[in-house]
Amino acid sequence: MAQAMNAELLGNVGVWKRPNKDKSITYNLRWYELHGETRRARTLRLGRTEAKPTATSLKVWDRKARLKAAKIQEHLEDPAAAPTRVFKVLLIDAVDNYCIAIEGTKAMSTVDRRQRVAKEWFLYMVEHHPHVAHTRSVIPQHMQGWKLWRLQNIRESTFNVELTDLRDFWTFALEHGYCASHPMTARNCPVKAAQVERAARPIILPDERVIEIVTWKDDPTYRAAMFCLAGTGLRQGELRTLPFNACNGNLLIVPTGERETTKRHGRTIPIGTHLQKLIGEMPFSGPLLFHNGGRPLTSQISGWMKPFGHTPHDLRRWFYTKLEALECPDGLKGDIVGHVAKGQRGAYAGIDVERARPYLEKIDSLLSTQLALQTV
Repeated sequence: MAQAMNAELLGNVGVWKRPNKDKSITYNLRWYELHGETRRARTLRLGRTEAKPTATSLKVWDRKARLKAAKIQEHLEDPAAAPTRVFKVLLIDAVDNYCIAIEGTKAMSTVDRRQRVAKEWFLYMVEHHPHVAHTRSVIPQHMQGWKLWRLQNIRESTFNVELTDLRDFWTFALEHGYCASHPMTARNCPVKAAQVERAARPIILPDERVIEIVTWKDDPTYRAAMFCLAGTGLRQGELRTLPFNACNGNLLIVPTGERETTKRHGRTIPIGTHLQKLIGEMPFSGPLLFHNGGRPLTSQISGWMKPFGHTPHDLRRWFYTKLEALECPDGLKGDIVGHVAKGQRGAYAGIDVERARPYLEKIDSLLSTQLALQTV
């Protein structure tokens, strides 16, 4: 290790392209270091092109290789970086290759966050453990120290996200030979405080509180939207994307989503007479059923709930408990609220409307009766 720390760079970092049998090309960076009187070659693998790459693809790979070579050349020639020179080169190469590998599978915001987390962890290691000169020298105690240091500046929930990001990075580093063992062990498990808080958070609202929320504003759109959330158990996203023709008499047709996870939530829900009346009193001027002057209700629904300290999902939980109180069968109950059964494929086959109607009408009657008493 002492030799690696005192190595001297000879010449420049060059790009080495090696052809493969499938006519793809493996890009490597190569340079030489002088250890005492011994010259040693260093090689870093950048990646492998597709089979029979086009001229345009090769230009992109050449440009990436030249930029990476210039970056590593800069770090190798920096005298201040000598104690952690090898560590810097290996980590920077690992971070860049990791971000390239996840670009096609993750959102850009996720890629940027994971790259930032890895770089912040590297700066912590340089400042608190300058003696570490190789990625293989990182041990679980280093990760535990980073955990305690990071928790001084951020919340537990944010830290849990960063912990998952860093664990994913080290899994990539292990699979590609940047380290010999995974330093993220069981001792670096997520912080429990935020999880306990989230587990204890769900609150089942009393009937009086739900009525207070529904009658807070004397606005037709507000009352119909809140009544629909409490009386049908719709998700907030489902409510605000309902088309103007979603209400077909005594049926509410929830369309399927475009994504794989939301296309299974499409269903037809029977509704009571009072909700039909409230929907009929709303102004219609756009492609959506619930709107604000033609504009969709995006974050406005959450804004309506903020004065009460609750979320729209709390009304959905209240609706679910009412189905349980009415002894609605579990299978039918899951179909009404749009829960995807484990292993179910494709969209819902549909709700048994006639079986579900009595339960929905009873909840509609309960809400309408309470509303009538509230307005007297």
